[in-house]
Amino acid sequence: MTLIKMESRTTHAAPSSSPLLLPDREIPPSIIPGDPVNVNEYFYGRQEHIQYVRDRLLSAVECPSVICIHGMPGMGKTQLAARYRELFAKQYHADIWVEVSTRECAETVLSYLAIKLKLAGASVEAEPGRNAQLMISWLKTTEKPWLLIFDNLVDAQCLRGLWPIGGNGHIIITSRNPYASEYPGSKSLNLPPLSQNESRDLFYKVCGIDRERQHNEEMKELLEEWNGLPLALYHIGSYIRRAHLDIGHFLNLYRQAAARIHQTKFCADRYPHTIATAFSTRELFFNLKTTLAALCYFDPASIPNDLLSSNFDDGQPLIQVETEFEYVRSCPVSFHF
Repeated sequence: MTLIKMESRTTHAAPSSSPLLLPDREIPPSIIPGDPVNVNEYFYGRQEHIQYVRDRLLSAVECPSVICIHGMPGMGKTQLAARYRELFAKQYHADIWVEVSTRECAETVLSYLAIKLKLAGASVEAEPGRNAQLMISWLKTTEKPWLLIFDNLVDAQCLRGLWPIGGNGHIIITSRNPYASEYPGSKSLNLPPLSQNESRDLFYKVCGIDRERQHNEEMKELLEEWNGLPLALYHIGSYIRRAHLDIGHFLNLYRQAAARIHQTKFCADRYPHTIATAFSTRELFFNLKTTLAALCYFDPASIPNDLLSSNFDDGQPLIQVETEFEYVRSCPVSFHF
């Protein structure tokens, strides 16, 4: 996701060799821009993990203190960081949220901040990389406490030259990659799944607490199958609530169209992935993995369309239309996005 929408340009990072002239006035935290992720209204649990993050940041001896929250997709890493920010933002002079899925995203946000803060040398005419270095220099030298959240780090190289060494602040990194925690002095939190009790509580909090009395053994088995993944619990709970389904009706639909439900996004939050994209390709059947590996060698224009839309075992179409699930999904009365 791109948090600051600005025109993309080629970036050339230019380290600042001269000391940064800090503003001679206190900068109100309210002018620190950015587009941080909001905490989901159904955020549930994780109190011990929030406390763990807080304790590790406060007890670190390195400057800045760093913690990396990592785990599989859909586990709630970004939401945990957002919840920490919501709880403790007032403890910092400035809190900054930076999307770091690419180098360009990181430099664009930091450049925007440097311009907004009117740091010496920052301008809209300068390359984002140059402005970003000025912002990093400010973080290195200011005595004011700050919180910097690097969200969705894919490749640690994205932060090369964008690390505020010695700064008086706290850094939270979220990443699927456990090796993202290998920054000097960084602590690590491998975010685990929710427990079975937490899974049940969250699921019925999302789909409607009144439906909990319809809970049965089959629904219990499904909750266990989803293995405490908050994304699955939230998306499917949203589907049940928006489609006004009772648990029995949902279970009938799920038997018919589980894969379709996994591939569909039913809520309006900013998380870009469906349940299906959160699951590992390790769960694919062998023949599908082999096919995916082979497709990268094909000329795309020469791949027969029916090959991509058929089941490789029996030749039947993978895409089924006008199932009851498709009908419920398309019903304008049931869905209110």
